[in-house]
Amino acid sequence: MTSPITLLSKRIDTPEARELAELLMMESDLRHANRALKIAADMLPEENDLDGAAIRLSLVRDAIVQVCACFGPTEPFKLNLDEVPSVADQQWQDFYRFILDKRDTFAAHRFGPDRQCEIMAFVGEGVGPRTSHIRSSWCGFADADHGNFISFVGRVGLHVEGRIKTMTEIVNLQLAQMSSEELGALPEALITVAGSLRTSREKYRQKPTAK
Repeated sequence: MTSPITLLSKRIDTPEARELAELLMMESDLRHANRALKIAADMLPEENDLDGAAIRLSLVRDAIVQVCACFGPTEPFKLNLDEVPSVADQQWQDFYRFILDKRDTFAAHRFGPDRQCEIMAFVGEGVGPRTSHIRSSWCGFADADHGNFISFVGRVGLHVEGRIKTMTEIVNLQLAQMSSEELGALPEALITVAGSLRTSREKYRQKPTAK
């Protein structure tokens, strides 16, 4: 009878390992965004189907936020559009700025023409003035832009998958070069429950930093 094997989970805290961790999270976010956009593309709410329209727009809004969060040239381990060859040309650069504008003006923030409301007064002879309003709110991409967004997410996702493969090989090599003493000294790998961090906004917003 063979003896049971005890496995310990140890945290690897090299810059390459932290980059790999961020890439794996991006991969998850991009897959989620891709699924959300494809579900939304298949949904064609009928007229006055308010529930269907709300679900479709929510899926698109979530995808916008998830995808834009993967980019940040000033943030450690985030993607830089210029470094993703399949979306580095001017066409895709312009399209990403279009998506980023939708995040800033509608999905995550509130300014610009995608969300408007004006209070107005009806005035006429023999009729007392009455107030009303006119309202306009963005309701989703045109079909062509929706398809382009799915293509954009797919291209970025393939780049991230390639980076994951490369960084996994690097981290495995680092691991193979560690002595048994170094491996034993590694701290335990733990996932922190989000609620336990909610002691302050500063702590909750802690980001990985390159060393």
